[in-house]
Amino acid sequence: MLIIDCHRAWRGPYTGVGTLIRAVFGDLDPALAARHAIEIVAVAPELRAQLGSSQTLTALAPPQERTRWYSRLRTRRIAHGIVDLLRAHPVAVRFTGLDHADPTDLEFLDLAGRRGLCFETVGPSTVELGRGDAAYHDHCADELAARGEFSLCLGAIPYHRARGSSRAAAAEAFRVALDYCMGEACYAAGLWLADALAAIAEPSEHYWAQTQRADFLFLLGRPEEVEPIYYDLMARSTTPFRHMTMSYTLAMLHTRLYEQRDHHRARAHINTAIALATMMDDPFHLVFMYNGKALVEMHLGNLDESLRLVTEGIALLDRALDPQKHRLHRSVLRHNRGQVLAALGRMDEALAEFEHVVGVDPLYPEYRFDRANLLQKMGRHALALQDYETAMRLGPPFPELYHNRGDLRATLGDVTGAIADFRYVLDMEPDYLEARLALAALLPAPEAVAVVEEGLLLLPGEARLHCALGLSLMDDWPDRAREAFDAALKLDPDLVEALVNRAVTSFGQGDTVQAIADLDRALQLQPGNPDVLFNRGYGYEAVGRHGDAMADYRAALGYAGADHDALLDGLARCESALGVGEDSLK
Repeated sequence: MLIIDCHRAWRGPYTGVGTLIRAVFGDLDPALAARHAIEIVAVAPELRAQLGSSQTLTALAPPQERTRWYSRLRTRRIAHGIVDLLRAHPVAVRFTGLDHADPTDLEFLDLAGRRGLCFETVGPSTVELGRGDAAYHDHCADELAARGEFSLCLGAIPYHRARGSSRAAAAEAFRVALDYCMGEACYAAGLWLADALAAIAEPSEHYWAQTQRADFLFLLGRPEEVEPIYYDLMARSTTPFRHMTMSYTLAMLHTRLYEQRDHHRARAHINTAIALATMMDDPFHLVFMYNGKALVEMHLGNLDESLRLVTEGIALLDRALDPQKHRLHRSVLRHNRGQVLAALGRMDEALAEFEHVVGVDPLYPEYRFDRANLLQKMGRHALALQDYETAMRLGPPFPELYHNRGDLRATLGDVTGAIADFRYVLDMEPDYLEARLALAALLPAPEAVAVVEEGLLLLPGEARLHCALGLSLMDDWPDRAREAFDAALKLDPDLVEALVNRAVTSFGQGDTVQAIADLDRALQLQPGNPDVLFNRGYGYEAVGRHGDAMADYRAALGYAGADHDALLDGLARCESALGVGEDSLK
């Protein structure tokens, strides 16, 4: 059994899981290792030379041109990929020192345990970095650096350099570690390092240390802690560039991160940033600020203005800069323009933008994913399926990707494939509501009931799950189904699906008064729904209100998606019951 100490002071993020992967890497099936190369390199960067890496524009961009940052959920995706790898290559491990572990290791262990991997997690850390004078720490740092193991640059080396004799060496050690954590989405580790830097920073390093802290807090989604840092820094500075970048970030806090969004305040901050960029005659940063304002305008519902800003930014970059400069940000702008065009319903133009970004950054999975989503909406299913599957090969797994492929497979009649995708989503994230509902809809009733009841243990207050339970019970257990629909409507009285299906159940139980009342309410919420009109018409017909039934059947015929044959049959029955001739029906 391997015994692995997770104390993050040794190797920073992924100290534990990275040590595990380095230990077993030589025994991995080469095809398995290649399939999980991105995850392996993420947790054990020393293995990059043996596996290579996908050269996305993000990876190729010089640091000063990096404008795209991973979601903080990337570490979760990495963890899921490593779990899949270790399911295929089981290993006995005891992890120790969890009270000092980085959140990346804790996240992995939590997901691994939930997904069925059994590791021992007991015992204290034995890591001792040592204390001594500056010469001692210089010696330790030099020895560790000589080992050539990059992950040591994320923990032990900054620790020793901070206590050594050279401020320049300490600053460089922190810069390397912080840049890596920023680029690889190890944001909790980056904040830990930034806090350590702030504790020892010289006055001349104050701005750097505090902006590092603020950046990691921003990326961790903690706006309440970012804002006071920036106001303090703005109060200390009259440098236009600093005020421009901080005004931009304040705008993003208010339009993206705060639970209570304030897009008008965001617009005020981004306008300040644009004014400063204009005064500095800085085309790149002006375009960057335009892009930020485009997001604010989109959130305000001003899609045409958002499109204008992004388009103007693209044109300005093309005029002002060499085509090889800022290739990453150019792709971001084109992608953003595609998203705005899609929101405007201009699908062909949006697709052209997505085609462009996939062409310039073919190994970036999110571009493939977004193009697949658009293709699916456009009904170009074969191409969408191809893009989903390419995205799966290009990066670690994430639930939305497999959910959307499952949805497409179901549309194409591949029920077995769709069920497999939805089950995999729930294996990763059991509280993923849409996948659970979609899976239940495809399964036979007894299996569907089990899937929904499992979901209700996790999300007892979710009305749609109670409704799904009712749907699964309707054919064989109508009384229980009625109870489930009652529970759904208690949680959400306006849930049309529950109203309609409770009405159907009520009809079967002979309670036509309740059924018609539910359908009346459903039609108040969705007045043009032909299926609900048909159901209410059928209810009226069942109680002899043939005139009302005919009115509903005729109204339903005027809406797209209506079942004309069923409606005409209903009209014919009512005409017959009332003794009205066929000419009147026509």
